Amino acid sequence: MPACANCGSPLRWYPDQTQFGCDRCRVMYPAQAISAARLSGPALAPAPVPRTAGTRTRGRTLAIAAVATVLLVNRQIAPTMRARFRTPPKA
Repeated sequence: MPACANCGSPLRWYPDQTQFGCDRCRVMYPAQAISAARLSGPALAPAPVPRTAGTRTRGRTLAIAAVATVLLVNRQIAPTMRARFRTPPKA
């Protein structure tokens, strides 16, 4: 099965258009171009996409925000719970 030149995902055949198409990139490839590429030899594998630092930072930020939210909510609820379930002083 031919692969997309942009992203490397497998191409799907569209018989009504007589072309291959990439579902991810939304790019169409004529059947003649695919057969010519097959005859010329194996294509090089696409280069891996480097992982950016922003991906790690977003996850870390989300984790910090979740912990801060739990701590703030606990700070608001804890005094109410203590006051409500406090045993009355013995006289």
